[in-house]
Order: sequence, then C-alpha cells, then structure tokens
Amino acid sequence: MSEKMSINRYGELEILQNEIRYSYSVTQSKIVDQQEVETLYKDVMSRVLQSNGYVVADRIEMVNDRVVFFFKVQGLKGYSHLRSIPFEKQLLYFKSLVHIVKQEIEVLLHPLNFLVDVKEEMVKTYMVEIEKIPIHQKKDKVEALRELLLIAMTNRTSILGKPEKADFFDQRDHVIAFAEDLLRCKEIEEIERALEAHVPVVEEPVERKVVITLPSLTFWKTWQMPFRRKERSHAEEQETRWPTFFSSRKQQVLLGTLVCSIGLNVFFVQKNVQPVMAANQEQKAVQSEITQVKEEKENVQKEKEKYEKEVKELVAQLKVAISENKKLSEQIQQGGQPK
Repeated sequence: MSEKMSINRYGELEILQNEIRYSYSVTQSKIVDQQEVETLYKDVMSRVLQSNGYVVADRIEMVNDRVVFFFKVQGLKGYSHLRSIPFEKQLLYFKSLVHIVKQEIEVLLHPLNFLVDVKEEMVKTYMVEIEKIPIHQKKDKVEALRELLLIAMTNRTSILGKPEKADFFDQRDHVIAFAEDLLRCKEIEEIERALEAHVPVVEEPVERKVVITLPSLTFWKTWQMPFRRKERSHAEEQETRWPTFFSSRKQQVLLGTLVCSIGLNVFFVQKNVQPVMAANQEQKAVQSEITQVKEEKENVQKEKEKYEKEVKELVAQLKVAISENKKLSEQIQQGGQPK
C-alpha cells in the first residue's frame, strides 16, 4: 500500500506503480457533485488539446469527502529521472518544461507534478488549476522554473542559493556556464534564449577534420574534408592552395562524397571477391567428389558383371553334373555296369 502525501494545501497525492491519484477536499472546494467537477476539468483541458505536455485524468470519482483524479502513468518516470540523462539530452526536456510554464493554465510548480516521458523526450504535468480547485502554492514562474532546472542538474532537493560546482552531476565547463546563465535570468524568455544559446555548444563536433582512407587507391591515400567553418583569413589561404573548382564548401563536400563512394565500391568489391573464390573452390571440390562416386559406381558394375558371369558358369557345370548323375542312376536300375 502506497503512502499518501499532502500537497497543494488541501490535496493528497498517492503514487502507485502505474497510476497516480490526486485528491482534494470536497468541503474546501464546495463542489456539488461529480458531474460538476468533470465539467470544470473538461473546460480547462479543452484549451490544451494541441499540447502533449499534459497527462489527462483517466477518470474522476467522489470518494467520501474527497474528489479523486486518477491518472494512468504507465511508461512515465518521476522528475528525478532527469538526473540520469546526459546534459545534451536534458536540454530537450528543459524546453518542454519551459513550454508548460509559459501557458496560461496554472500548474503546481513542484517536482512531484512533473513526469518524464523518455519515449517522446519531454516533460509532462498533470495537476492543473480548475475552478473550485485552485493552485494554492503559487510561485514566481521564473524562480520556480529556474529551481526545477537546477534540481534536475544537481543533487539538491531545493535551491536556496547558488549551487556549488560539486553539487552538479555533470561538472563540465559549459554545464556550469549554463547554470550561471540561469541564475542571471529575470524573464522566461531569457531562460529560453539561454537554452538556445547552449544547444549549438553541445551539438558542435569535437573533431575538426574527418580523415577518409581509401583501401586500394595508392595514388590518393587520404582526403581531409573540413568539418567546421574556419575563420575568413584561413579560408582565403585555402583558396590559394586548391584549384578554383574546389573553392566552395559544397563542391568540397561533393568531391569528398564522390571519393568516399569510390573507396567504398573498391572496398566492397574486394570483400565480395573472397566469397566468390571460396564458392568456386567449393564447387570444384563437389565436382571432384561426383567424379569419384561415378568411378566407384563403374567399378561396382564391373564387379557385378564378373560375379554374374561366374555364377552362370557354375550353374552350367551343375547342370552337366546333374545330367551325368541321372544317367548313372538309370544304368544301375537296369542292372548294367556303369561305363
């Protein structure tokens, strides 16, 4: 049996394996019946039909003196799961969280009210404010959003001041720089810009060049293809080294792709020759075995013919012996002497 937790002043939260139950006092809400609360809830949720950031209640029931919202959360994880996701991926979830906070619909800005959808790579919420069931624990949205993001990045459960570097799970420089940018933000739009500013940093390639080695073309062993934009002065220097045909980046990439294709073709041709040779050798071995079997069959046939000939000779000799024995018996019966 799960333990119920107090939340949103008059609310209670019960978290099960695949279900969350959020209940609220009927006395405090002054709700008349179940139909009324369903109507109020539908009115709010109809405004977010185009958003995937909200988990809609599966059903609503009146249980004793409380109205209970039942949420199916199979496949979703708690907000703390963000701590196990690399910073590069966290930024995607942070964007969806900012989108929820920006909406006109008030939600409880507490880590327990946010779930992680790993499949869709986004954060979702479920406790929303409706008429007669308000959000009591309201915070400044910028402060609350900043706190939620830093909680996901550090081992802290609340943010009372500037976190230490040791508090961060990922202590790389650009991660710390992002956290410092968050602390300076005064508007939600500034947090959005901070997110956008750090996305190119984590997507920028680490290596400056990609070296492609061709397996068989000894006259052109390697082709180095620029992978990142260089400074203008360096680009001008490169133009003096390469022919005009290769001056543009698109042409360089095109040529690199062509060379890579040639190399791959040569490589796969070499890879395919060995199976063909092996198949030919195997075919020759099979033909040799067939020839050997034929020779053995011919030898057996010859032995068979020789055996049949000997049997015929023995049968003929036996017939002669039987005939002579018969004549001798007749002579004895007639009282004569055998000749």
